[in-house]
Amino acid sequence: MNETSSRSHAVFTIFFTQRRHDKMTDLTTEKVSKISLVDLAGSERFEKQEIEESRFIPYRDSVLTWLLRENLGGNSKTAMIAAISPADINYDETLNRLQAIVNEDANAKLIRELKEEIQKLRDLLKAEGIEVQEEK
Repeated sequence: MNETSSRSHAVFTIFFTQRRHDKMTDLTTEKVSKISLVDLAGSERFEKQEIEESRFIPYRDSVLTWLLRENLGGNSKTAMIAAISPADINYDETLNRLQAIVNEDANAKLIRELKEEIQKLRDLLKAEGIEVQEEK
């Protein structure tokens, strides 16, 4: 919780341990999996509460991201479930929540799209029997 709101985040973590014993080598191996269920305090009525703070929290300065560091990178899979409102008064917030945020640099995206288009054009030319010199 914070000083200006009664909202708080909740994190529930479940660990699964799987042990296997190989009778041939007499070795036991262990796999550990971690599932974190996170309930984030919503941004509902943030503007209406007239809170003057910055809404951006640097990644390294956030206790929540520190707690979830193993879930946010490396060998992990992430799924998100969002609660939305059918009320027209909450239209903007619902729309913002449903729009995916893609952290891809605009120049890198353009280069990737152009390379994909070049490859499609090369494939079309090859399909017509025209020899195309491949890029090195």
